[in-house]
Amino acid sequence: MDISVIIPVKNGEKYLRECLDSVFNQSFKGDYEVIININPSTDKTLEIAKEYAKNYPLVVLENKESKTVQQTRMIAVNKAKGKYLCFLDSDDYVDKDFLKIMFEEAEKGFDIVNCSFKTDKEGKISKNAFTKNKEMESSTACKALLKDTYIRSFQCTKIIKRDLYDEHIPIVKKQGVLFEDALAVYYAFMKAKKVKSVSKALYVYRSHSSSQTKRVNPNRFINHLQAFCYIRYLIDNQEDNRYLQGFLKNIFRMKLSLWYDGHISRKVLGYGGFKALKMHKKVLKELKTKGKFDYTKFPEIEDYIKSF
Repeated sequence: MDISVIIPVKNGEKYLRECLDSVFNQSFKGDYEVIININPSTDKTLEIAKEYAKNYPLVVLENKESKTVQQTRMIAVNKAKGKYLCFLDSDDYVDKDFLKIMFEEAEKGFDIVNCSFKTDKEGKISKNAFTKNKEMESSTACKALLKDTYIRSFQCTKIIKRDLYDEHIPIVKKQGVLFEDALAVYYAFMKAKKVKSVSKALYVYRSHSSSQTKRVNPNRFINHLQAFCYIRYLIDNQEDNRYLQGFLKNIFRMKLSLWYDGHISRKVLGYGGFKALKMHKKVLKELKTKGKFDYTKFPEIEDYIKSF
């Protein structure tokens, strides 16, 4: 099996058909499977999935209890037979050449291939402003990931060698925690030897009011900060100093992201958002150290890191 495409879904009936049509109408001539893992849903998601399974190589899994997105993905990963993994969100869709181009690039000797993406906002399509064709070794790719321009932390814009998704990959177990993609992707990038970025926009992200990334989550700031801290924790637990250098060079970029999140959180939390910004300054100062990051100074960070 060449590729396993994994789709986590809950109450996805509105866009699921378009999603599945896009992945089953690929120009790719190799052997691939699609695994859809369904969290308990109250709409026709399961009915639609079973309908497609009658005519296409679709494996339908059902969770008895609701799981986080990363847990849902991992259950499917453990069933996957493909040499490579691709991830697709149920409200998004892909270009007809997505699997073909991504697989061909990966087979040139790359452990991970990243593509650019488009955004579909109520039928209005726009491309990501930052694109680049580039071959990188692991630490350079990790640096580019933290810069957050032509390589973003989305799992869905990547094809990943199955071997990189091992039992140590970070899995968020608590519902509603944001930025779980960033942890899994950074971990996989650290394990990779060679990474390729292609400038073609092959993935289409649908922007709509009900998507998780559009909701104003009061935990957005702290979750983002915790994610950066966990990445620093991963860096501190390996010996190659290039990863730390890349992290420190992107402190300002991370700071901008946190400022933005703090501004959003302050609208929701009021004084709670103000307290979060104060905490940000203390944690960021600790993250900037060239010595080992002492996460035990910050209870919310320590609890988060120990939860994995």
